[in-house]
Amino acid sequence: MGVYGLGAAVNLLLEVGIPSIAERVLDLTDRLRSGLLAGGHSVFGPRARQEASGIVSFVPRKGGAERLLELFLAHRVQVALRAGMVRIAPHFYNTEEEIDRVLELAS
Repeated sequence: MGVYGLGAAVNLLLEVGIPSIAERVLDLTDRLRSGLLAGGHSVFGPRARQEASGIVSFVPRKGGAERLLELFLAHRVQVALRAGMVRIAPHFYNTEEEIDRVLELAS
C-alpha cells in the first residue's frame, strides 16, 4: 500500500509541476514571513526570494515559543519547536486563508 501511495504522491507532484510547486511554496512563505514581521515577531532565515526556503522560523514578540506552540496545536495548526523558535513549513496545498489563520493566532 505504501508504494501505491508514494506513486500517487509522485504523480501529483509531476502533474502540478515542480517549478509551480516551488513558486507556490515561496509565495506562501513570503506571506507568512511578511505578516510575522509586521506583527513584531523576530523572523530568522534569508529574506531574499532566491535564497529562501519553504521553512519559516520565528521567535514570538511576546510570550515564549512553547506557549505559542501549544496554542497552534490546540487549534490544529501543525508547527514544530526548534531551538526555541516556532517552525512553520507551508506546502503548495496550503491556502492563503490558512496562512492568515496562523498570523491571527500568532498576534
